[in-house]
Amino acid sequence: MDKKTLIKKLNKTFSDIILGGKKYAEVWLTEMDFGGLYRNGTYVLHVRPEPKAESYIQEIHDILSTLDREAKDTLPYISTVKIHNNPDERVERHWDDIEVYNEEMAVSK
Repeated sequence: MDKKTLIKKLNKTFSDIILGGKKYAEVWLTEMDFGGLYRNGTYVLHVRPEPKAESYIQEIHDILSTLDREAKDTLPYISTVKIHNNPDERVERHWDDIEVYNEEMAVSK
């Protein structure tokens, strides 16, 4: 699956999750980093829930279960799910991060 298709499928899936009542402020991807040695085409899926998730484990389980049910073909490209639970947490973002979903995208739909 190419990067553009992966982003579209994840955007649709997270948009549907949010329409179903769950809220995420941001969802983005970063490429897996192997110390600059190589790239294997997999990503870290970053999620900032709103309000804060009560359980990291449950949140990750819910996300992976939803992806398995709604967008199974995206799972081989997701190597890790990282929950950014603290709204005050400063997350270091990079120029090559891939925005999948944010609140501005939801407003513009």
